Parts: sequence; structure tokens; C-alpha cells
Amino acid sequence: MAEPYGHSESVSVRWCPPIEHHVRRDEQHKLPARRRESRCCHFAFCFSSRYGVGGALARDRCRSVPRCPFRCAIPLLYLGHNLSGVVCAVLKALIASCGVACALIVWGQPARAGTEWSQPFKADRVLVVKSERQLYLLRDDRVIGRYAISLGRSPVGDKVFQGDGRTPEGIYALDERNNGSRFYRAIHISYPNSQDIAEARKYGGRPGGLVMIHGQPSEFNRGYHDRLAWDWTEGCIALSNAEMDEIWQATEIGTPIEILP
Repeated sequence: MAEPYGHSESVSVRWCPPIEHHVRRDEQHKLPARRRESRCCHFAFCFSSRYGVGGALARDRCRSVPRCPFRCAIPLLYLGHNLSGVVCAVLKALIASCGVACALIVWGQPARAGTEWSQPFKADRVLVVKSERQLYLLRDDRVIGRYAISLGRSPVGDKVFQGDGRTPEGIYALDERNNGSRFYRAIHISYPNSQDIAEARKYGGRPGGLVMIHGQPSEFNRGYHDRLAWDWTEGCIALSNAEMDEIWQATEIGTPIEILP
């Protein structure tokens, strides 16, 4: 591993490459050297904590070295490296609190709830993996958002008929939006298709409908970021209200959705 901060008079700080998944700190030795190098910026906008460094480690180094090599990953906010540890820590906190939008522009991370998504960050596909209880927003086959979800009360198996409590499986589209749903906000999935209708008729039933991606029920009086953690819907896909705002901003009418077992 490269020298810790403060052990070299010449510090070359470069932007760390973003990666798609989290890596625990005790696994960072498995990463290529270029992704665990301590000279990567561990501070405001590198998102280095996503692969096992940064956070408390960065703060400890920031306080402990006489010549802090703090450099912000946003060129407009570059501050140099001759700052004391205390000043560095304070500046890091201030810049992190007001510069999230800049970080999102640099790295293409999903916008937070309540903000407008610019066109480059719109998802071109939604993927749901029922067995993982995960919903993925994809753009150019790259994951730009991942969310924990709840499913129908009978989560295993494809939906066959109305009232079976299952979430359908297959390829559909997001075709309607309801901003006044009793489940906060709701986006309709184009179930049933002709194949679903034929399958339901085999069993002498109706395929049902009104399968949605939606937020929490109106009577759920917990926080904006909370959700019911079990599979409780009649076949819909449920997220927290905060996450529903992100899905709302990231998708449009016609966005395809694939639901896998």
C-alpha cells in the first residue's frame, strides 16, 4: 500500500475510480493497488468509502499529520495541501454538507429525494430481482440505483390470477403515474399482457391488475426513509417514500421493467 498521509512531501492526489459495489474495510487488500492507494482522495467527494477506505480512517489521518494533504476531488473547490489537521477536518465537513450536488454531477450518482434528475441520469431500464428483494435502475447496462423492496404477501412464483398475492414476473413497461396515491406515489406496471390473460384463463380466473411500484401506505406514520420490511402488498413492489421519489424522478412513461424470480 502507498505511504500514509504525511510521510511524503510530494503528494499526488488523483480521482478514485467509482465502482458499483461496497467492499468492507477488511477486504480492501483484495482490491487492485490503484483502488486502495492511500493517495487517492479520502475526503469530500471521492466516494472512496465505497471500497473500504475513507470515513473514520480519513478523519484520523487528517487530524494526525502536520502537513495535511487534503485536496478536494472537485477542481473548483481545490484547497491545496498545507492545512492543519483541525482546519482540514472542519473544511471537509463544510464542503461535504454543501457540495453533494457537485459530487453527483462528477460521479453520476442518483439524485437524492426531492431533487430533479437531469436527463443523463434517467434510467433506461428497471430490473427487479424478487429473490434478492432488490430493484435496480439501469442506464446503458450500468447500475445507477439500487433499492431494497417489499413484494406481494406470497412472494414466490409468478402471478397467475387476481387475489393470489404474487408479484408478476416478466417484461413489462411503466405506463401510468399517480402522484396522489394512498401509497404516497405510484407507478403502474403494464401487467397483464396477453400471455398473462391466457394463463389466468387456464385456471378459470382473471389475471388481476393494478400492479404498481409505490411507497408506503398513508396510515404508515413513521419516517420518510422508513418502510415496512416484510412482504405485505397484494402483488405490488413497495419502497420507502424517499426511495419512491428517486424512482419517480429517474423513470418516465414507457421505461421498460423486467421482473425476475
